[in-house]
Amino acid sequence: IPETIQVPADTFLTIRAAAGHRPVLAVKELRTILVTFSPLIVEGLTFEQPPGLDQNGTVMLRSDGTSLFMANCRFLRPPWIGKITRPGFARGEIAVSNMRKCRITNCEVYAPDGGGLRLGSMDLAGSARIENTALIGKIGIILRNLAPDPWNLKLSRCVSRSFTFLELRTKQTPIKVSAEHSVIRSPHFCLVGAMMTADDLVATLDWEGRSNIYEHVSFVSPMLKNPSGIDVRKQFTWGDEEPGSALPGTADQYGEHMRYQKIEDLRAIVASDFGPRIGEMPQPENYGLDPKTVGPGPAYHRWRETKDYKAWIEEARQACLEK
Repeated sequence: IPETIQVPADTFLTIRAAAGHRPVLAVKELRTILVTFSPLIVEGLTFEQPPGLDQNGTVMLRSDGTSLFMANCRFLRPPWIGKITRPGFARGEIAVSNMRKCRITNCEVYAPDGGGLRLGSMDLAGSARIENTALIGKIGIILRNLAPDPWNLKLSRCVSRSFTFLELRTKQTPIKVSAEHSVIRSPHFCLVGAMMTADDLVATLDWEGRSNIYEHVSFVSPMLKNPSGIDVRKQFTWGDEEPGSALPGTADQYGEHMRYQKIEDLRAIVASDFGPRIGEMPQPENYGLDPKTVGPGPAYHRWRETKDYKAWIEEARQACLEK
């Protein structure tokens, strides 16, 4: 596409793939593909960016409306291989702010030097739900809440393969994060902003996990400032202490998935590459995403014929029509 698609305020829009089609929105230079200031529903699309030295936190999709519902979309961005003169900004390929309700279903984000999802708010604080989705990148989820009320984020049957699963960039308001039946592979589970301490982390993050598979090196980065000397790990019910969860091993280093260096490499990925390994749990099919229903193309068109889709689109329309 020749320029960024901008959806103006007060324009409720639905963008979906036509029957039998798999549309791709691609840009040749590093810039945002779609920006919306209104409620938005997106279904069955692929977003592609080229690699680039990103100093501006350029995302693929930015939503500043009150509601975002996205299903069976795919986000592809290969890593920058050249010389890096200074670090780029933390960036999620899907950036959501000032959101009352967000639901991301059956999606894929493959951005080895980027992030999956960035949630932030200046005044509205609502809820976000991510289900049956792959978040493969340097950072899985970035949370920044400046609103007076807590954010609520729930993950169900997701897979995150990242250097850091969760990055917190706030200490003003508590954020409740829960996950179930998900697979999380990260050397660091949690990373915090430079101004946050261990006490800030304990006061901010309300974590609840159930029936997950974890593979990690540490719960939190060893660089975390801890002037009071509290044992952060003991402040959270975590890993195999959670009902139905397990810690089957140690995550390898982040470079494992940096082999996806070109857009062609990312296009060849299939969601089943990132599911639980055989033998990790007694019933591995109960953990992580269902690859038959993830992403655009045939998976999306099959899902549109199900009762789950009818319930999903009804919820999406009601949320997007709320004032």
